Amino acid sequence: MLSRAGVAAAVLLPALTACGGGRSAVSCLRALKAVEAVTRTVGDQRFVRFSDGAVVGVVFRPTSDDAARLAPAANGPGDPFAYTAVGRAVLSWRGTASDPHLLAVAGCVR
Repeated sequence: MLSRAGVAAAVLLPALTACGGGRSAVSCLRALKAVEAVTRTVGDQRFVRFSDGAVVGVVFRPTSDDAARLAPAANGPGDPFAYTAVGRAVLSWRGTASDPHLLAVAGCVR
């Protein structure tokens, strides 16, 4: 099993160029090397599950303005997740803004 740092290195580099050729964001997410699954729950909510156990949530909104308005309001008291808007997606994750899993997912949804 790869360490968290090993998975992070395996994820980040391919993510920087993964969406070339007009692929959809979801196809890009599935193509990331350390992704075990991209699951869909309610509506446009998806979870990107990595082989080291990390998870990044993705909710696609109708517009980037809508995502930018929703992301800051998503975090409630005691919520362990952080939220950010990237393009028309709102991303949720546990960790810092420099988390390699978050950066890999952000590279696909830009």
